[in-house]
Amino acid sequence: MKSLVFSHTAAWPIHHAESVEIALSERNLGNEVVFLSCTGSLKTCPVFATPTKKNCNVCCAQTSYTKSKILPSEIELIDLDIQKHHYSYQQFNSINDLKSFEMYKVPFGNMVYSTITTELNDSFFDVTKNKDKINILLENAVGLYLFGIKIIKKNSIDQVYVWNGRRSCDGPLVYAAKHSGIKYSTYISGGSNNSLLVRQNSLTVHDIPAAKNDLQEVVYKIEHNIDRSSIAKKAINYFNFTSGKSSGDDINHAGFYQFSKNFIKADKSEISVNKGKKIIAVFTGTYSEFAGVPGYDNPDNFCNNFYEGVSFIQENLYRIPNAELHIRWHPNSRNLRGNEREKLVNIIERGRQIDNVYHIHPESNFNTYNLIHAADYCIGFGTSVSIEACLYGKPSIFIGNNIFEDLDCFYKPNSYDELIVLLNTNLKVKSLDHALAWGYYFSNFGSQIYKHLNQQKKGTFYYKGRRVANLRFSIRMILGRVKRFIINFSS
Repeated sequence: MKSLVFSHTAAWPIHHAESVEIALSERNLGNEVVFLSCTGSLKTCPVFATPTKKNCNVCCAQTSYTKSKILPSEIELIDLDIQKHHYSYQQFNSINDLKSFEMYKVPFGNMVYSTITTELNDSFFDVTKNKDKINILLENAVGLYLFGIKIIKKNSIDQVYVWNGRRSCDGPLVYAAKHSGIKYSTYISGGSNNSLLVRQNSLTVHDIPAAKNDLQEVVYKIEHNIDRSSIAKKAINYFNFTSGKSSGDDINHAGFYQFSKNFIKADKSEISVNKGKKIIAVFTGTYSEFAGVPGYDNPDNFCNNFYEGVSFIQENLYRIPNAELHIRWHPNSRNLRGNEREKLVNIIERGRQIDNVYHIHPESNFNTYNLIHAADYCIGFGTSVSIEACLYGKPSIFIGNNIFEDLDCFYKPNSYDELIVLLNTNLKVKSLDHALAWGYYFSNFGSQIYKHLNQQKKGTFYYKGRRVANLRFSIRMILGRVKRFIINFSS
């Protein structure tokens, strides 16, 4: 068996460690291993939206260090080399046009949409204004696919490992493996400390059907009283972490965004409810992290997106007698730009003109859980807060798509009219067992445990006593991220 591990996150210590661990694991199984590294061929990457010579030097320095100081000599090292190829410039009139673009039966357009949405923090970006960038990424993605087909055949590769898989800088290689008739796996950090999520024969690690199956296994155990006590204990630990009540030392912070630390210094002055009114709390998710992933942003329900949904609720609040609406925008929405930022701002501005409508801005450190406790009903657009609301004894409504959408801990309306009916009904709290199942799953997904690398503290890995991340460049990366955070936060 010959395995290829693709590393294009060298300057991202945690995810680079995942690549190294998988390579070492494959070698330990007795397989031949090819470690494929990007040394500048990609026009975009998960670490740097727009790679520059300076940025690429950071990655290349880490790659060189990994090759010479970390990986055993018997692992074959290859550099990604995307060659020029014939490519016809594409003109798109809409995001849907871009997302539907395919070549070689590979959804290159959807991958490029995913990449640009994350880079621009705008899931409604103007395809016309970004036409050149789109075509540069499309050409590069096609080149990656063709390189993959070639390298798999030339080196007699039997299986391929690729980080994430949703972007145009990694997804094409997964398709190259699939179309070559070999095994392929996508991977990322697991939900618990020292764990990896490796999805075999999944085109992206965010595989909805696979994740749903994993979650349903937890539901089955709870409902059939199998390890129920242990599952419940770990679930409560997770919920305590997300609400800022515990440090969550056994939960992998790198596996998901978390804002719990902000809740300790929460500004409680931003919510003041009127006694005697029905308090409806709305919570939103974000699109950028899962943009382009089938099952997340391809809704099969009545609500096209949560901006439309929030707008509907505030415009139709008059249809819910004696009600007050509080909308908590996701903290990560503070980084939104372009058309998506404009949508958010316009909805907030319109809300100022409607009686009994209140918006909590994404920039606010207001404690989300204070609003849950104050609410009579909670509505979640794509967010797991709808599950947590159930756990805290609140009737909850979920709108949108996510891996937990089939759980029975919230109501799921089939139309806007049905939503209004629900909000005028005396709703009961739904299944706490299903809420516990989510808490356990999300803090424990990923069955592969680090065996070769030693994580001495969160995000810091060692192999045989040697630090995996080149310390000099790790410090440089951290300083760069702090600088970007300050710029984004203040702008």
